Amino acid sequence: MHERTSHIAVNDMDWQRSRLVTIVSSVAVVSTICLFLTGIEICWRIKAVVYVNMVSLSLYTLYLIYYCLKTPPNMKRRQLRLTTVEVVCLTLMHLYVRHSNDALEVVLNRLGFVCLAFNIATVAAPLLALGEVIRSRSTENLPLPLCFANFLVTSEWLLYGFLINDFFIKFPNAVAVIMSIAQIIPFLVYPRRKKTSVVRIP
Repeated sequence: MHERTSHIAVNDMDWQRSRLVTIVSSVAVVSTICLFLTGIEICWRIKAVVYVNMVSLSLYTLYLIYYCLKTPPNMKRRQLRLTTVEVVCLTLMHLYVRHSNDALEVVLNRLGFVCLAFNIATVAAPLLALGEVIRSRSTENLPLPLCFANFLVTSEWLLYGFLINDFFIKFPNAVAVIMSIAQIIPFLVYPRRKKTSVVRIP
């Protein structure tokens, strides 16, 4: 009876862990694609930004398609709702940029703040797993390669933002660098795998 209860508890823990990973992945993919699609308007004159975002957009689009194909049937509806909301928001932003009567500088500034928010949300996605890391005292559910890559990429973009003196590149990447460091610190405190203890029942 004890072994059966333990097995159920382990399965429940695995399900919660899988659900957490799904949420983190969804936030990262959606916020990144929103950032790329909205940011291409404001960054069109900076060719380096355009090329990087076009390649990233292509890769993340393929990832999103693969993710949707592998999504369990019972989660397809939620994924469809999420995609629909994303498309509607992007369409509204595109229409605003193209047909707004506001001054071009005002439009670009507002769009820049939208990109800024999405940029921060992208890097902050792994922070959703920190609560589980602290509870389990293990970094098993925290993606080390992604956290380290976020730190390197945002540091480089921060330097680039200072070189061209662009607020919409400097500010979000400065915040992102801090978040990336916060994501790396748990790897120095907690082990990669959770310690398990064997309980023997006579």
